[in-house]
Amino acid sequence: MPLHRSSVALSIALSALACPCGSALAEPPAPEKDSADKEVAVAREAHVRGLDARERGDWGAAYSAFLEAWVHKRHWEIAVNLGEAEMRIGRYEAAVEHLSLALNDPGFARRSKTLVDSERQQISEWIAQATSRMKRPEAARSAPALASSGADKAEPPLQRPWAWVAGGGAGLSLANAVAGGVMSAMAQDKVNEVKVLSTTLPGRPGEPASVRCAGDAAATCVANEERLRTADSLRSAGVGLLVTAGAVMVASAVIAVVGWKRGKPAAVVVPTAGPGAAGVVVSASW
Repeated sequence: MPLHRSSVALSIALSALACPCGSALAEPPAPEKDSADKEVAVAREAHVRGLDARERGDWGAAYSAFLEAWVHKRHWEIAVNLGEAEMRIGRYEAAVEHLSLALNDPGFARRSKTLVDSERQQISEWIAQATSRMKRPEAARSAPALASSGADKAEPPLQRPWAWVAGGGAGLSLANAVAGGVMSAMAQDKVNEVKVLSTTLPGRPGEPASVRCAGDAAATCVANEERLRTADSLRSAGVGLLVTAGAVMVASAVIAVVGWKRGKPAAVVVPTAGPGAAGVVVSASW
């Protein structure tokens, strides 16, 4: 907005009034006029400092400088800049007061209609936003940045229990799947071991055990039976873990989808542990 520099010209003009121009016989200015000129000079300097701070985005310094300028010169343009700074730092009641004073100042309206209308629209929007924030709960009033200014800062992310549950479920599912695969592989190793040892037994495959397991081969047959029973147990446990992993994965996916509709996606890190596997799982719900 072209609001923020014109008061400098105003201050210069007011200072010019104090210039002892004319003949050498002109009387020295009255003490009251000297005092007024000093007030204008102080206001002008503080206002320029406020504008510089505003350019830097240092709204705390800008507020202090504009407030100092306002104390020394009650001008509508200083009121506008002061009101904007108050908006930025969360002093909404004061912002409404100073912005309203600027709108009702006769000097504000004694300019180009196009310029006045544009500035009036912006100032009115600030007043409406300040009024809205004044009516919010105290927690909502702790964020002074304006949405229309583009200066809003991202709010801290909310805690998302659904994401942790979904991530934990995905980690557990992965651990179960790995454990189930390992057990299935171990079961197959036992079966392969039995096949190899069976080639050392007497007779041919398919003949009765009384033939193939006679004499010294009996110990090998007993060991093979134990290996096959172990293989069956490992296979059953592996299948159970794989089925559980699938069920947990489906449930985690449902939780992730439902939770995503209520909040933004979130990445989670979940520690995992299982038979033959341990570590962490980094997962994201989307």
